[in-house]
Amino acid sequence: MRADDLFACKKCGRIKPVLGLDHSGEFHSGFSFWNRAPLTMEKIAREMELPQRVKKTASVLLGVFLGLNGHHVRNRAYHAAAALVMAARREGYVITIKEMLRVLNSLGYPCKGQTLARKIGEMSNLIGLRQTHEFKQYVSYIIRRIGLDSESSPRFGMAQCRDPWKILNKIELRALKIAKMLEDDERARHQLLGKSPLTLSAGAVYVAAKQLGIREITQSILANAIQSHKAVIRKRAKMLRELMGGNGGRLDRAGG
Repeated sequence: MRADDLFACKKCGRIKPVLGLDHSGEFHSGFSFWNRAPLTMEKIAREMELPQRVKKTASVLLGVFLGLNGHHVRNRAYHAAAALVMAARREGYVITIKEMLRVLNSLGYPCKGQTLARKIGEMSNLIGLRQTHEFKQYVSYIIRRIGLDSESSPRFGMAQCRDPWKILNKIELRALKIAKMLEDDERARHQLLGKSPLTLSAGAVYVAAKQLGIREITQSILANAIQSHKAVIRKRAKMLRELMGGNGGRLDRAGG
């Protein structure tokens, strides 16, 4: 068990596991936090159809944050949404910022992307939880979205293929190989610092499709899958190609 999975009780001083929190309504630190925030979190999670493991982890993260902050926070709905995003990343489940903003607005909690990103950073810093971005889960998310779109629309590009999921699996493997090699390269990591892992993964999928000669995966299809614009996909794909080409050809061999 890691140190960030432990918490010191302010009443008795004993060290207890944070993730051992139950749903009794009382947090390990002695603070009661089952008020409006968890109810809002439950509404958001139900609207997004999130798995139970994400909701449980998010409840724990929110409880830790409120306990350390003495409950003196405003706009707890935003913190509840931020906890769900953090928990999803921790559990390997993808929630995009745009999806969360759409749900918040539909539930009557208007929020901007910068505000939600600030809340996520605020909670991460106070809790001491390092937010990691696994390209694998984002690439898999994009591939899954493309596959589902091809099944739901007969006019979709991939729907014309005999076995679209087989082709998508090949693209996924190639995109993951590209992402892995970029992550292992120090110069590439520096250049990609601060960039959205979702758009970078979409760029990797596009580059992978072009390396394999699969023309059905277009910038428009990827932009629709991640609810972005094709100019963003084009920009990220160009960046990845430049990084791959400027590394002595080592990253270019991801296609070989």
